[in-house]
Amino acid sequence: MPSPATRVYFVGAGPGHPDLLTVRAVECLGRAEVVVHDGLVPLALLEAVGCRAERMLVPRTADGSDPGEATGRLLADLAAKGRTIVRLKGGDPAVFGRLAEELEPLRNAGIPFEIVPGVTAALAAAAAAGVPLTSRQAASSLTILTGHEADEKDEGLDFSTLAGLPGTLAIYMGVEQVQRWSQELISAGKPADTPVTVISRCSWPDQQIAVTTLGDCGAAFERSGWPAPAIVIVGDVAEPRSPQPASSHPLAGRRVLMTRPRGQGEDLAAAIAAHGGECIHAPVIRIDPPDSWEPLDRAIDAADTFDWIVFAVPTACAPSWSDYGPCAATGGISARRGWRRSDRPPRLPSHRPDWSATSSRNVRSRKASSSRSGRPCGADGFCSCGPTAAAT
Repeated sequence: MPSPATRVYFVGAGPGHPDLLTVRAVECLGRAEVVVHDGLVPLALLEAVGCRAERMLVPRTADGSDPGEATGRLLADLAAKGRTIVRLKGGDPAVFGRLAEELEPLRNAGIPFEIVPGVTAALAAAAAAGVPLTSRQAASSLTILTGHEADEKDEGLDFSTLAGLPGTLAIYMGVEQVQRWSQELISAGKPADTPVTVISRCSWPDQQIAVTTLGDCGAAFERSGWPAPAIVIVGDVAEPRSPQPASSHPLAGRRVLMTRPRGQGEDLAAAIAAHGGECIHAPVIRIDPPDSWEPLDRAIDAADTFDWIVFAVPTACAPSWSDYGPCAATGGISARRGWRRSDRPPRLPSHRPDWSATSSRNVRSRKASSSRSGRPCGADGFCSCGPTAAAT
């Protein structure tokens, strides 16, 4: 466990879906003041765990310097100011994440840190595809390698050794250079008919899984356009067996834009995710106090003259309306007599109030006041019953 002085947490975000975060990762995100994250980390992941910290994208360097060292200096500067930082990395921080370069400035400054492992992409991709990475019969070893090496390296991958390994190859970051590494493996002796499984955007709503061969791998990428990030599993374990069933979720592969204010809509986002979709939360509404409280004050003074108080949206139910009589909200909240600010009214499955309870009380002869942020009455369900409505 880290010491109380720990200021920087290197946290593995897994392949992208919030469900694949570790418990420790969620704890660290909950205490973070700043989250420095990769571009491939979905912002929906931060929303899903309720992270309200300041968010910073890893800095890009235009001068050719190492981006890992630049990020490490940023982390050191933030920690020196006494802030608690989560460096959120896709997959596992220690696998192709420039961890060594980012740690160096922290070590030089004597800043304590903790590394929180995550589900690395190869493991998540194999699970998604139903492919075992090792097998007693076909693969006694697993080799993780990059398909996109740094240009400044003196020596590249030894494809002769890789081609002769009697196990599985899991290739990261191989989309852009698929022709190069696939042909290098074949030239080094790897059979062109070696099975290959491709998992594109693992655990994301638009995840794709396909099977090909090493010889056709480059052409298959060109035909299908599988986007990064993608993991390529090469070896006998990738031999197709029974086909993976297609997703039965009605929103599989679809993105849904939600414009509700920040802090609202978690139930809708969860429902979208449960149906296989990706919810993108882009708030375009902000709830602010009115320029003047005078209209509301007048409505409160006259509250005892109404039989019902109708709120057009649940947010309008924030004030205390106790002792003013029955209340209803058209946004799905059923208010009741004596409801106070500290209460949490129950939600109804409908987005409109249930007016059936008013039928025995001759609602047509009753009087209602509608509160809708100063706009005209929008409680159509109630107004259709015929009461007098006063917009406040």
